[in-house]
Amino acid sequence: MSTVPDVLKSLFSSTLRIKVFSHYFAHPGESFYVRELAEILGEFAGNVARELKNLEQSGLLNSTTRGERKYYALNSSSPIIDDLRSIFQKTVDFENELTGVNTGTGEKADGGGNDKPAVVLTAEEEAIFLAIRDEGSSAENLCVDTALSAAVVQRNLIMLKLKGCIRKSKRGLYHHLS
Repeated sequence: MSTVPDVLKSLFSSTLRIKVFSHYFAHPGESFYVRELAEILGEFAGNVARELKNLEQSGLLNSTTRGERKYYALNSSSPIIDDLRSIFQKTVDFENELTGVNTGTGEKADGGGNDKPAVVLTAEEEAIFLAIRDEGSSAENLCVDTALSAAVVQRNLIMLKLKGCIRKSKRGLYHHLS
Protein backbone atom coordinates (compact mmCIF):
# COMPACT_ATOMS: atom_id res chain seq x y z
CA MET A 1 0.00 0.00 0.00
CA SER A 2 1.47 3.27 -0.93
CA THR A 3 -0.93 5.40 1.10
CA VAL A 4 -2.36 4.20 4.35
CA PRO A 5 -5.23 6.11 5.99
CA ASP A 6 -4.09 7.88 9.17
CA VAL A 7 -6.70 6.13 11.29
CA LEU A 8 -5.32 2.74 10.27
CA LYS A 9 -1.73 3.91 10.85
CA SER A 10 -2.66 4.76 14.39
CA LEU A 11 -4.39 1.40 14.92
CA PHE A 12 -1.94 -0.78 12.99
CA SER A 13 1.80 -0.25 13.01
CA SER A 14 2.32 -2.62 10.07
CA THR A 15 1.46 -1.80 6.46
CA LEU A 16 1.77 -5.51 5.73
CA ARG A 17 -0.87 -6.25 8.37
CA ILE A 18 -3.20 -3.80 6.65
CA LYS A 19 -2.58 -5.49 3.29
CA VAL A 20 -3.20 -8.93 4.83
CA PHE A 21 -6.50 -7.87 6.41
CA SER A 22 -7.58 -6.04 3.24
CA HIS A 23 -6.98 -9.17 1.21
CA TYR A 24 -8.81 -11.47 3.63
CA PHE A 25 -11.75 -9.09 3.91
CA ALA A 26 -11.96 -8.98 0.11
CA HIS A 27 -12.01 -12.83 0.08
CA PRO A 28 -14.25 -13.88 2.96
CA GLY A 29 -14.18 -17.59 3.74
CA GLU A 30 -11.04 -18.23 1.66
CA SER A 31 -7.73 -19.51 3.00
CA PHE A 32 -4.24 -18.93 1.64
CA TYR A 33 -0.81 -20.41 2.25
CA VAL A 34 2.20 -18.19 2.91
CA ARG A 35 3.85 -18.15 -0.53
CA GLU A 36 0.51 -17.75 -2.29
CA LEU A 37 -0.41 -14.74 -0.16
CA ALA A 38 3.09 -13.27 -0.46
CA GLU A 39 2.85 -13.43 -4.26
CA ILE A 40 -0.61 -11.86 -4.27
CA LEU A 41 0.47 -9.02 -1.97
CA GLY A 42 3.87 -8.51 -3.60
CA GLU A 43 5.69 -9.10 -0.30
CA PHE A 44 8.50 -11.35 0.86
CA ALA A 45 7.29 -14.77 2.05
CA GLY A 46 9.28 -14.56 5.31
CA ASN A 47 7.59 -11.29 6.27
CA VAL A 48 4.16 -12.66 5.39
CA ALA A 49 4.81 -15.87 7.36
CA ARG A 50 5.78 -13.84 10.44
CA GLU A 51 2.68 -11.63 10.13
CA LEU A 52 0.33 -14.60 9.67
CA LYS A 53 1.83 -16.34 12.70
CA ASN A 54 1.35 -13.19 14.81
CA LEU A 55 -2.25 -12.83 13.67
CA GLU A 56 -2.91 -16.50 14.39
CA GLN A 57 -1.46 -16.14 17.90
CA SER A 58 -3.70 -13.11 18.47
CA GLY A 59 -6.75 -15.21 17.53
CA LEU A 60 -7.63 -13.25 14.39
CA LEU A 61 -6.61 -16.02 11.98
CA ASN A 62 -6.99 -19.80 12.06
CA SER A 63 -4.72 -22.25 10.30
CA THR A 64 -5.16 -25.71 8.85
CA THR A 65 -2.57 -27.98 7.34
CA ARG A 66 -3.26 -29.64 4.00
CA GLY A 67 -0.45 -31.82 2.78
CA GLU A 68 2.72 -29.91 3.51
CA ARG A 69 1.11 -26.46 3.33
CA LYS A 70 -0.32 -24.46 6.20
CA TYR A 71 -3.36 -22.42 5.13
CA TYR A 72 -4.54 -19.35 7.01
CA ALA A 73 -8.06 -17.90 7.09
CA LEU A 74 -9.92 -15.28 9.09
CA ASN A 75 -11.14 -16.60 12.43
CA SER A 76 -14.86 -15.92 12.03
CA SER A 77 -15.44 -16.73 15.70
CA SER A 78 -13.12 -13.93 16.84
CA PRO A 79 -15.22 -11.41 18.76
CA ILE A 80 -13.63 -8.45 16.94
CA ILE A 81 -13.35 -9.68 13.34
CA ASP A 82 -16.63 -8.08 12.24
CA ASP A 83 -15.58 -4.80 13.85
CA LEU A 84 -12.23 -4.93 12.05
CA ARG A 85 -13.99 -5.64 8.75
CA SER A 86 -16.21 -2.63 9.33
CA ILE A 87 -13.20 -0.41 10.09
CA PHE A 88 -11.48 -1.52 6.88
CA GLN A 89 -14.58 -1.00 4.77
CA LYS A 90 -14.91 2.54 6.11
CA THR A 91 -11.26 3.59 5.86
CA VAL A 92 -9.24 1.73 3.23
CA ASP A 93 -9.02 3.48 -0.12
CA PHE A 94 -8.96 0.52 -2.49
CA GLU A 95 -8.59 2.88 -5.44
CA ASN A 96 -5.02 3.91 -4.53
CA GLU A 97 -3.32 1.03 -2.77
CA LEU A 98 -0.50 -0.31 -4.96
CA THR A 99 1.13 0.72 -8.22
CA GLY A 100 3.57 -0.89 -10.60
CA VAL A 101 1.44 -3.90 -11.45
CA ASN A 102 3.06 -6.56 -13.60
CA THR A 103 0.53 -7.82 -16.14
CA GLY A 104 2.50 -10.99 -16.76
CA THR A 105 3.27 -9.86 -20.30
CA GLY A 106 6.54 -8.30 -19.22
CA GLU A 107 5.16 -4.79 -19.07
CA LYS A 108 4.04 -2.84 -16.05
CA ALA A 109 0.44 -1.76 -15.97
CA ASP A 110 1.51 1.79 -15.12
CA GLY A 111 3.72 2.01 -18.20
CA GLY A 112 6.90 1.25 -16.28
CA GLY A 113 9.43 3.71 -15.04
CA ASN A 114 8.62 3.65 -11.34
CA ASP A 115 10.69 2.15 -8.59
CA LYS A 116 7.82 0.45 -6.74
CA PRO A 117 7.68 -3.35 -6.65
CA ALA A 118 5.63 -5.06 -9.33
CA VAL A 119 2.54 -6.96 -8.23
CA VAL A 120 1.85 -10.34 -9.80
CA LEU A 121 -1.57 -10.87 -11.33
CA THR A 122 -3.40 -14.16 -11.64
CA ALA A 123 -4.41 -15.26 -15.13
CA GLU A 124 -8.00 -14.13 -14.54
CA GLU A 125 -6.89 -10.74 -13.17
CA GLU A 126 -4.59 -10.27 -16.15
CA ALA A 127 -7.35 -11.13 -18.63
CA ILE A 128 -9.69 -8.63 -16.99
CA PHE A 129 -6.99 -5.96 -16.68
CA LEU A 130 -6.08 -6.27 -20.35
CA ALA A 131 -9.76 -6.21 -21.40
CA ILE A 132 -10.42 -2.82 -19.78
CA ARG A 133 -10.79 -0.26 -22.55
CA ASP A 134 -9.18 3.20 -22.50
CA GLU A 135 -12.60 4.84 -22.23
CA GLY A 136 -13.54 2.50 -19.37
CA SER A 137 -15.40 -0.78 -19.16
CA SER A 138 -18.43 -1.94 -17.24
CA ALA A 139 -18.44 -5.21 -15.31
CA GLU A 140 -20.99 -6.53 -17.79
CA ASN A 141 -18.74 -5.73 -20.76
CA LEU A 142 -15.81 -7.40 -19.02
CA CYS A 143 -17.89 -10.59 -18.60
CA VAL A 144 -18.53 -10.63 -22.33
CA ASP A 145 -14.98 -9.64 -23.32
CA THR A 146 -13.31 -12.24 -21.09
CA ALA A 147 -15.97 -14.99 -21.20
CA LEU A 148 -15.84 -15.16 -17.38
CA SER A 149 -18.86 -15.37 -15.10
CA ALA A 150 -20.14 -12.26 -13.33
CA ALA A 151 -19.05 -13.64 -9.95
CA VAL A 152 -15.51 -14.33 -11.19
CA VAL A 153 -15.25 -10.89 -12.82
CA GLN A 154 -16.55 -9.17 -9.68
CA ARG A 155 -14.10 -11.02 -7.41
CA ASN A 156 -11.17 -10.19 -9.68
CA LEU A 157 -12.22 -6.54 -10.03
CA ILE A 158 -12.07 -6.29 -6.23
CA MET A 159 -8.57 -7.77 -6.27
CA LEU A 160 -7.43 -5.46 -9.07
CA LYS A 161 -8.74 -2.49 -7.07
CA LEU A 162 -7.07 -3.82 -3.93
CA LYS A 163 -3.78 -4.20 -5.80
CA GLY A 164 -4.12 -0.66 -7.12
CA CYS A 165 -4.39 -1.59 -10.79
CA ILE A 166 -7.76 -0.07 -11.54
CA ARG A 167 -10.30 2.38 -10.22
CA LYS A 168 -14.06 2.60 -10.55
CA SER A 169 -15.47 5.89 -11.82
CA LYS A 170 -18.63 7.52 -10.52
CA ARG A 171 -20.34 6.29 -13.70
CA GLY A 172 -19.55 2.70 -12.69
CA LEU A 173 -16.85 2.14 -15.32
CA TYR A 174 -13.48 0.58 -14.51
CA HIS A 175 -10.30 2.36 -15.63
CA HIS A 176 -6.57 1.64 -15.44
CA LEU A 177 -4.74 3.72 -12.86
CA SER A 178 -2.16 6.00 -14.39
